[in-house]
Amino acid sequence: MEIYRPVKIILIPVLLLLIGVAHGEGLPHGYPKTSRQKININSNWKFHLNDPQGVPWLVDYDDSDWKTVHVPHTLKLTSLNLDDCQDDKTQATFHRDVGWYRKHLQIDTDPDKMIFLEFEGAHQVTDVWVNGKYVGQHAIGGYTPFHFDITDFVHSGNDNVVTLKVDNRKNPDVPPDPGPFDYIKFSGLYRDVYLVQTDRLYIPFPWEKREAGVRITTPTVKPGFATIDVKTTVRNLYDTPRLCSILTRVINADGIVVLKMNSTAEIPPDADYTFSQVNGLDEDVHLWSCSDPYLYRVNTLVLDGDKPVDCIENPLGLRKFELREGEGFFLNGEPLMLIGTNRHQHYAYIGDAMTNSLHWKVEY
Repeated sequence: MEIYRPVKIILIPVLLLLIGVAHGEGLPHGYPKTSRQKININSNWKFHLNDPQGVPWLVDYDDSDWKTVHVPHTLKLTSLNLDDCQDDKTQATFHRDVGWYRKHLQIDTDPDKMIFLEFEGAHQVTDVWVNGKYVGQHAIGGYTPFHFDITDFVHSGNDNVVTLKVDNRKNPDVPPDPGPFDYIKFSGLYRDVYLVQTDRLYIPFPWEKREAGVRITTPTVKPGFATIDVKTTVRNLYDTPRLCSILTRVINADGIVVLKMNSTAEIPPDADYTFSQVNGLDEDVHLWSCSDPYLYRVNTLVLDGDKPVDCIENPLGLRKFELREGEGFFLNGEPLMLIGTNRHQHYAYIGDAMTNSLHWKVEY
């Protein structure tokens, strides 16, 4: 019987990654050690509201007169009455500003590592430079996570300068503009930012495309039985084929492995491969409900031959829900009265720039 104790660091996003444990620090007994690191870089950004003079993405740019801020961050604080703003529902002027952020990072890596900047959200168009070179732009919207591959832009073992332009001005090509909308679209680098490192054989980010990351479904759930379908996409950025194995463990709330699935395939160079694994639980199945929000964990381990190289963990609640004509909503076969709500994420003075702890406080 394998026992996997939970990692002490828990993240708010659906995709749960291990932070700063690539060399084994803080890993529970038996937990796989891999190349993946996810390091929070929220602290000590230099910030300038509106476009500064000069060329702010240059490495030797003088940002000494910029403010020091911490993420989550809004471009400017707002009064309780929204600064007496008279905008209509297209929000023509309120928080329609641009902000610049700069940060120095010491990055130590090796040629077999990939390096990414991961953003949980920024309003609403984000441009990125690393060491004076333009990396790219995210312009899909302010409410989606995104990342940039900065592997070819960093100087390993040296100081690296990251520059961001976060633009919340009206843009008819980026939703939810041109509007109207029934909420306020605040500004800034308003959610967490991470530096992520992986092996060149790794699980890509789940928002990259339809088949990316780890996707978990439960086709059949009933008392005493549940089918679990796990599809895991692995990317090989080595210049040779890799014999890759996926070991998927379903772990209960006591840390005991209750289901194990193993698959192997050869992945060509510069290619993605999606593993499909299906199995079922038929002993001591614990269903999720509103009164008993029981969660399993799905631990996905990637091996390059026999070497563990990547690991991602996701929560899993087993439950069956259905809408019955004339009867309403049923959860696990029992009727449940649903009461809707409209929860906006902004908070007094800081807009959308809420810390995770504040999200929990507002929720509960």
